[in-house]
Formats: sequence, structure tokens, C-alpha cells
Amino acid sequence: MARGEEEYVVVPDGWLSRGEAFVRGDHAQLAVFGGIPGERAKVRLIERGSHQHRARFVKADGRGHPDRVEPPCDRYVPCGRCPLMHLNPAGQDRARMGLLKDAFVAERAPQSFELGAIARAEGFPVDAAGASHTIELIAGWSDERHLRLGVPGKDGRRVVPIPLCHVATEPLRRLMSTTAYHLKALDIYPWEGHRGTFRGLFARQSATTGEIFVTLVFGRPSNYAKSLAEAIAGQLTDIAGVFAHWNDEPGPLLFRDPVSGDADVTLVYGRTSLEEDVSGLRIRLGALDPFPGYPKLGVAAWEGLVDALAPAAGDTVVDLGAAAGAGARTLLLAKRAGWALGIDPHEGVIRRARENAAANSISADFVSGPFDEGLEVSRPRLAGRRPIAVVDVGPKGVDAPTMELLLALDLRRVALVSNNPRALARDIARLVGGGLRLERLLPYDTAPHTMFGDTVALLTSADTTAPTLRAPRRKTIRAI
Repeated sequence: MARGEEEYVVVPDGWLSRGEAFVRGDHAQLAVFGGIPGERAKVRLIERGSHQHRARFVKADGRGHPDRVEPPCDRYVPCGRCPLMHLNPAGQDRARMGLLKDAFVAERAPQSFELGAIARAEGFPVDAAGASHTIELIAGWSDERHLRLGVPGKDGRRVVPIPLCHVATEPLRRLMSTTAYHLKALDIYPWEGHRGTFRGLFARQSATTGEIFVTLVFGRPSNYAKSLAEAIAGQLTDIAGVFAHWNDEPGPLLFRDPVSGDADVTLVYGRTSLEEDVSGLRIRLGALDPFPGYPKLGVAAWEGLVDALAPAAGDTVVDLGAAAGAGARTLLLAKRAGWALGIDPHEGVIRRARENAAANSISADFVSGPFDEGLEVSRPRLAGRRPIAVVDVGPKGVDAPTMELLLALDLRRVALVSNNPRALARDIARLVGGGLRLERLLPYDTAPHTMFGDTVALLTSADTTAPTLRAPRRKTIRAI
């Protein structure tokens, strides 16, 4: 590295999982926000650490990389939530593919398989402008003690307002400005432990109806919740429901209760559910039920997964991660096969999934609990049926008890779904060691401008013997 005053000229070696480029060092690596591997560039040092230093791209030193573009968002650097926005679409695809391939080498996963191109929903804009249907904002103070509503900033900035967020829908952008205005008008101050009350908000817009749910988060119970809800709803006609959520714990803004689902939020205004159309299914969602932030992309990934697994009528299908879309993914599988079993730890979301199954007259069963416990309880129903399985791979991969139970089911086909290439590669290696064969990887651009798109790995058994038993049947529950 050639050093200038607080600046360096570097050539990054590769990508980090967060979307930064990195430069190897003898004692600590340098993470470069806005950098591109192979591009010689001037960078400014932002922070020194014991194992990693952080820097920011300043300008190319010589001819810039052909994949580099000017980020369309004026908050690209201080916000930092779209770390690949300085790359054109082809460059973003190369970055994600490179990280995926590096993970397979590092984890000694199979290298011989079909690798599909990164898929996007038909007609989806390549720059993702105005496509995100969720926002999560925090409240705080500027250095001059002005109230701010935005996101935690990079490089030490506490709150970065993003009222013109490039990827959020226009109604959500209006919600940001409107809420900030009414916070000031009602003298509602940011929560600081012993002072103030308001922590931030989470909002979801339905891609089907355009309606918006807002969850207001307070550090302590506040009489302002109703006033703020009515003020926002009175100005924005898109608001269908406003909820209050109390959270005085440090850490995440929202505490999604794994037992009670939405029970930790209180309805302040409007109604309790939104509706999404998922490939012809009517899916109802509560305030905090999980659903893709980019609905069109997320649904396209589910459809691709179902097509890749190709369940036929009578096949036994198991979905580990039934919270996906409040049961929507499980119901898509059940619609194709005639029945599916969904397992998920979140009891509240499982209740919603059962409601969605009944509303769509689809035969599916749901079990709440950890994956291994759900599989153990369901083992008698699955024995001899050689299931087809879908497995959500967590940040650390599938735990050992769950993996052991999966292999004991004598699976015919399994699809792993993950946005963590290293965890995905590790679990593929374990399944291959258990007798399955990796056929192909299907990457999806479900998180534009980031490294966190979903990848579906399809594995099959060499044993083509048909199951001795067809899927369990149950009477279809119909909506009343």
C-alpha cells in the first residue's frame, strides 16, 4: 500500500460477505466500502481495529473498473445499506457469484454441478428503484439536537434520514417524512433510556393492495401512540393499520416474540391484517409476519424452488421454515403435491399459516417448534414415504440433530435455501456425505444492491426407488 495523509492507494483482493471489498494484510485486513477487487483506487481510512481496518473508496487511481457506476442515491455512503450500488447489474452478479464460488472452495463442497444465472422476477427493474415494500427506521438526535428519523449511519453517524430512499416505494417515502413531521409537531422525543419515548418504526406495504401497516416502537408505554397513529393515518390514505410495540431492551428495534407472533403489538388504528397475492393464493399477514421485502422477487424465488423440486401429486413434502410468507411457500408446495407439512419455531406465524391454508382450501399441516423436534414428532407420519424437503439454512447452518433426522428420512430430493454462501456450502457438503448428490444451484436477486440474495441448492438421491407409501391425507379445511 502506498500511503498518503490518511489515504492509501490499494488494490482489493476480493469480496466480504457484507458487500465490501477487502485487502489482505499481515496482521489485519482492510475492508473498503465502495471498493472493487482488482481496481487500483485511493481510499480514506475510517477506523482501525485489531483484526480489521475500515476504509472508504475515494476515487480510482488510473482507469476505473468497467463495472463501476455512480450510485443513484445521494445517501449511498452515509446509509450504507446498498453496498453494491456502485456496481452495474452485471458487476453485482459477478460479485455475488464470486462469493458463492469462494465459499464452495473454502468449505470443500462439491465443485461439479449446474450453476444457473442469477434470476430476477420478470419485468423487475434492474436497479430496484422503488421496489422495497418494507422500511425499518430509528429515531435519534443530530449533533445539533434536531430530531431525526432514519437508519443507523455508517462511520459513527447516529441517524441518517432517508426520505428520498432510492429503493423504497413512494408511499413509504411519504410515510418517513410524514412521521418525522408529526413527531416534531406532537413534541414526541427519541427514547434515551431515562428520557423520551419513541424508538422508531417498522412499515410494510402490500404489493397487492398498496395498503400500509405501521408498527410504532416505544421504549416505554406512551399516551402519544394513539395521537401519532391518528395523525399519520389522517394524512396518508394508504394506512390500513397502526400498531404500538413496547421495547425497552437494548439491541434490535423490533422484538418478534417466537411464541406469540404478533401478540406483543397492540392495534392502535385500523384493522389487523393485510393481504398479498402469491401465485393466485390469498395470503393474510399481520403486523410482523415475515414476508419478502421485495415481494415480486421473493415470490419468484418460491416459484422457482417449487419448479426445481417438481413435486407430483401424492408426493410427501416437508418444509422446514414454514414461516416464509406466513405459510405461503408451504402452501405453494402443497398446491402442487396435494399436501405438505410445514415446521417452524414461531408459533404465532404457524397459526397464521393454518388460517391461510383454510382460506385457500389447501390441505397442509403445520407444526410449531424447533426443526429437530418437529421432525421427531412427525417421524411416524413420514416413515416409508421418502419425502421431498425444503430447508431454510440459518446463519450458522442446519444444526446437527436436524441434519441427522433429515438424512434418516431417506429423502428423494431436497432444496436448501440460504443467503449465507458459507453456511450453504457447509450443509451441502454434509448432505453429499450422507449420500445425496448436488445437481444445481439457483441464485436469486432477492436483495438488490447487496450480497444477501437467496440461493436454492437442489440435491437428489441416487436411489430412484419409489416410496412405498403416498403422502398422508387429511380432510381439507375450508374457510368459513
